[in-house]
Amino acid sequence: MPDQSLRVLTVCTMNICRSPAMEVRFRQTAGMRGIAVEVASGGVSAIEGTGRCEISLAHVGESGDIGQARSVWNLDPAQFDLIITAQQSHLDALLAQLPEVHDRAFPLVRVAALAQQFGGLAEADDLREFVKAIRQADQETPKPERSKYAIFNPLDIPDPHVLGTNLHGMAAEMITESIETLINGGPAITDPG
Repeated sequence: MPDQSLRVLTVCTMNICRSPAMEVRFRQTAGMRGIAVEVASGGVSAIEGTGRCEISLAHVGESGDIGQARSVWNLDPAQFDLIITAQQSHLDALLAQLPEVHDRAFPLVRVAALAQQFGGLAEADDLREFVKAIRQADQETPKPERSKYAIFNPLDIPDPHVLGTNLHGMAAEMITESIETLINGGPAITDPG
């Protein structure tokens, strides 16, 4: 188990639904594995102080005070060791403003798929070296093409507040499975009993 803390930033559009759910799930999953993390979330177009989506956070097991939206630009993304975005467009927005974070920023579904090659964060001896290995694999692995007929990119976590609130469960499931894979090297094993 690694002995240093990893600073993780999760990013979506408004920081009301997907990135807070990613923040919660990352903190929960890393905590279950004894991985020291600091996790924050922000939105590339967030309106500071906007209320967060209770439905989304309930899907990942969070209740009570769920906080308010934060702008990613007020969080200094360059100070984080790993940045995971809900979709490619969020990564594009970050890199347009902060090209220096290209070595540690990835869409969540993509970084989870790449992490499987290395057994997940939980198996890493050095968390920062793990992120470097992921970047190298990202550069060497072709990125899948998006179908011109797709409503959304299957590598993006769909936005329930844009595509329909009935997608909260699907978005939460994609977040959970991707973070479980990123940290554990594969999907969670649930107790059948």
